[in-house]
Amino acid sequence: MPGKEKSVGFFAYPELKGKTSFNITITSQNYPKLKKTVTGTVEAIECRGIAVIISPASQEVCKGLPVEYEVTVKNTGTVSDTYDLETDMGTLEKNKVSLEAGEIEEVDLTVETEELEFGETLVTVRGVSEEISDQNSVSLTVKNCYSAEFGVSPEKFEVCRGDEINYTLALKNVGEFEDDYTFALGDREIGSVSLGPEELKMFATKVRIDFSEGEYSLTFKAFSDHIYEEAISEISVRAKEVCYNLEVSSEDTESTVEAGKGIAIGVKVENTGE
Repeated sequence: MPGKEKSVGFFAYPELKGKTSFNITITSQNYPKLKKTVTGTVEAIECRGIAVIISPASQEVCKGLPVEYEVTVKNTGTVSDTYDLETDMGTLEKNKVSLEAGEIEEVDLTVETEELEFGETLVTVRGVSEEISDQNSVSLTVKNCYSAEFGVSPEKFEVCRGDEINYTLALKNVGEFEDDYTFALGDREIGSVSLGPEELKMFATKVRIDFSEGEYSLTFKAFSDHIYEEAISEISVRAKEVCYNLEVSSEDTESTVEAGKGIAIGVKVENTGE
């Protein structure tokens, strides 16, 4: 009817975020040449969002021990959403969280270090919901908390075949934890000891040398579930005839005695061995 107004609603579905312009053309059904075009603008905003935070930002841990992180996931959008969580290292307490707008949830992350190399590495957690995502990385330093200093005395020795050498093994725990150690000579175990941090103990052992003449190295070992150390003793084995020998001589090289009577003869015996 002439002079009458009517409101008509339109729905716009922008495909991209940001401002988008559109045209609306109105055409008269009775008089098609009568057209009017109006221009409108719509601004599309992202109603969904996520923030991922890991704490603490850095940690040091002894190799072999687990380390814990706390992952905070926040829905930064204006609508409820469900997020998939993934990590490149360790195990998350849960792999999916559903949050209302502005809601926060904390998820535990456990990283086992037994298979990790010594030194610094990054731990990353990522949260994803379709095309939106966020990720955060923190530093993890794996260090060796088990260490020992090991030595043997004597380090060099000359010996005759068949003799014994008295050895002293010195072991000091320079790590941060108590540890249980085993001593060995070659593949043969010869003793054991438990040491606390900074504790030093001596271990005495005898080794019988049955090698033939020549130069040899004896490898003493100290090891635990966490460390392995070696100490070398160089030995020179001498021949029996060099180690054990004597010379016999008489002070009277020529004597005259009456038949049937005895005579005292001086004999000199000298140990010329080693």
